Amino acid sequence: MGRQRHSPSGPAAVARSVRQTQSAKLRLLDIGCGTGRFLGQVKQVWPRLPCIGLDLSEPYIDYARQHLRRWVLTNFLVANAEAIPVADATCDAVTSIFMFHELPPPVRRTIFRECARILKPGGRFVVVDSLQLGDRPDYDGLLHLFPQHYHEPYYSTYISENFEDIAEASGLTPVRHFNAFVSKVMVFDRPGSGASSVLGSRTAADVREKYDPGGVHHQERAESSWRHM
Repeated sequence: MGRQRHSPSGPAAVARSVRQTQSAKLRLLDIGCGTGRFLGQVKQVWPRLPCIGLDLSEPYIDYARQHLRRWVLTNFLVANAEAIPVADATCDAVTSIFMFHELPPPVRRTIFRECARILKPGGRFVVVDSLQLGDRPDYDGLLHLFPQHYHEPYYSTYISENFEDIAEASGLTPVRHFNAFVSKVMVFDRPGSGASSVLGSRTAADVREKYDPGGVHHQERAESSWRHM
């Protein structure tokens, strides 16, 4: 699906909404970080947030290290997200940008369990990926055609996957999901009190403005409170 090509700048707006908090006390892990473009966006608006990028590809990680070498508190791991080499309950936020459609269904479930394990109580898991069937019914035909024209062997299972069920089976609580043109943003929390409660008040409209700059979802962008995210 071209994770780097399609990686949107919207999540940076989430970071911008929290940049006045004590970022040194928080920690973010981006799984499937690729060449680090999303983390670069985060660091631009929240430069002292401790971040970890994780990817299976050593060349991608080498590039990410070079690309983000000017930023402090940024580390990288060559590792499998099915067995994240991070201690239990040590991350305040985990992100995944255009990765889950590339995974077999059993692996999606394993990674959700891993994310639940490493999140602190109150921590947040944000997934950005393709639309799914029914999100925009007029696009359903295109979603069915996509894997026929591109090498995406697991995309057909992704578009019908129930991520809320996966999250609940993993110990995470579905909070919100919304469409952003051809992308979908899904938000899950680990039960408890913690970092997600400090995440500002602008982000729902802010993220939509970045993901959907053409105004496709004008009515949705009118919702501006983090409580809806």
